Amino acid sequence: MHLAGAPRVDAPPGQTAITPELAKACLKALEKLPARRYATATDMAKALRGALEGDGAKAKPGLAGRLRRL
Repeated sequence: MHLAGAPRVDAPPGQTAITPELAKACLKALEKLPARRYATATDMAKALRGALEGDGAKAKPGLAGRLRRL
């Protein structure tokens, strides 16, 4: 995903895609409505850490993630 006006950042060598868990955590952080985002920075940090360590249960998708599956 590329945002208009944002500099493009390429993936590090050897890593061409992010995991579904990390994508869910990022989508939740970017939710339009504050009530659907992480309540605290600590909650977001826990979800990101869980996604990076392979524990995707901590990063539940927000509305955008649920709509993509329809």
